[in-house]
Amino acid sequence: MDVSIAYMAGFFDGEGSVGIYGGGGTSGRTVRVQVTQNVHPASTALLDCGRSKWGGSMTVMNRSGKRQAWNWQVNGAAAIAMLRDLRPFLLLKAEQVDLTFEWWEGRSLKARDARGRMLAMPQSTLDRDEQYASALKRLKKE
Repeated sequence: MDVSIAYMAGFFDGEGSVGIYGGGGTSGRTVRVQVTQNVHPASTALLDCGRSKWGGSMTVMNRSGKRQAWNWQVNGAAAIAMLRDLRPFLLLKAEQVDLTFEWWEGRSLKARDARGRMLAMPQSTLDRDEQYASALKRLKKE
């Protein structure tokens, strides 16, 4: 299946989600985009097309009393690359994506000690991440 970026952007605008999610504790946050669709040959082909272009993983969700659904997720830098490709065509999620870009460009990367172990993120970084994640949640509710 060959699908244009504009089509994928429209599909994501209606069916997708973008979020800034934490790993808990002092590990900081990352970006995740996802699309959930009922399992069907056409939706499988479409999501496979997106996964071929931007990566990520597809898993089947077994929803009690409902049809099985695909959940396609793309995280981190790959999610940002996907959003950059889609952004010129987005309408409904444009503001959410722009806020996500702003957070991504200003985020602090995780530091490591001399042994290569991850260090805890400074509280100021965790606070900034939380502010952006909360702002994104508010945008989704509007």
